[in-house]
Amino acid sequence: MRLFLLAALSCGIFTEAVHAGPCSAAPNVWNEGDLGQGDAGKRPDTANVTFGSGSLDRICGNLVNPAGGGDLYEIMITGTTFGAITEPRGDSTIDPSLYLFDSTGHAVVGNNDICSCNDQSLLLGSGVTPGLYFLAIVPVNQQPINHKNKLIFGDLTGTSGSDFTPIVANTLLDGWTNDGNSSGRYIIRLEGASFASPEPASLLLVGAGLVVFAVRRRS
Repeated sequence: MRLFLLAALSCGIFTEAVHAGPCSAAPNVWNEGDLGQGDAGKRPDTANVTFGSGSLDRICGNLVNPAGGGDLYEIMITGTTFGAITEPRGDSTIDPSLYLFDSTGHAVVGNNDICSCNDQSLLLGSGVTPGLYFLAIVPVNQQPINHKNKLIFGDLTGTSGSDFTPIVANTLLDGWTNDGNSSGRYIIRLEGASFASPEPASLLLVGAGLVVFAVRRRS
């Protein structure tokens, strides 16, 4: 978690740490729309499911709609310590927020700005239970609501620092306020995460292996 702790403590260190190379295809990178999934939606049923093996270190995408945009990614959290931090990609000036939801769509934590000196977003989800989660990146001021149209985390406009937790009893994501005010290309760096599911090719190989095993048992 060193990268994220340093980011939270020092805007200068953060600025130095996040400038990285392009989001070229790599084993530990997920690019929005990989494997023909298209634009990631902002609800669990339209999220990009990340396929791959090993750790998931980076997610790259693009928020096009400044008011109503939002991208959800299904990921696997592998331990009790998890971190996610955003950075603009290329010449983007995006100001995003991050939210984490469990596998059933219930809110866990959210963050608006790292600090008053940096409008990127940082989640330090310590104490989370390993398993499947949905990670949302949205334009600043785009906030999640439940079925009663209540702000799940309260109004995070203008807030900075800290992981904010839900303030309402019903934390199930039902929609968004569509009051965002930013767009652009982004990178989300991750620690303590892996892909949500094995690659389809890997699943086919596993299936083929089971068939061969069954045939051998019959012979």
